[in-house]
Amino acid sequence: MVEVPPIEEVVKDWESGARARASKYAERAKAKARKWFEETKAAEKRWAEAIQDAIRRGAFLAGVEEAGEAKYKDGIDKKGESRYPTGIAAATDIYKKAMKEVLDIIAGVELSERGPRGDPRNYERVKAIGEALHNWRIAKKSKR
Repeated sequence: MVEVPPIEEVVKDWESGARARASKYAERAKAKARKWFEETKAAEKRWAEAIQDAIRRGAFLAGVEEAGEAKYKDGIDKKGESRYPTGIAAATDIYKKAMKEVLDIIAGVELSERGPRGDPRNYERVKAIGEALHNWRIAKKSKR
């Protein structure tokens, strides 16, 4: 069995850490504005395959072009940074529920014996956790 911290401890750490990161959020989000703009424009083909009606109207690229990088950054300045702590507070119960599920999955994984440092068998331990989480997520999506 994998030993995991108590859910209350995980939630407390997440909430206090996230609340303290509003300015870091704004800094990092602004730094990615150009990448967001360019990659969003580049996503048109993939998006078009999934949403044919929007393609016929040209809504995706028109919206991206209209918003542009400046509007993206402006939204961060005017609402994103100030709303971030409130969003964290509002999401705490959702986060707690989701993380409890994740920690329960991890806690239920039977791990193989740990090998010496650098031993490839140690990756199998990580793989077991990854596969358990992946299978849980797939099963969860199929229930929707």
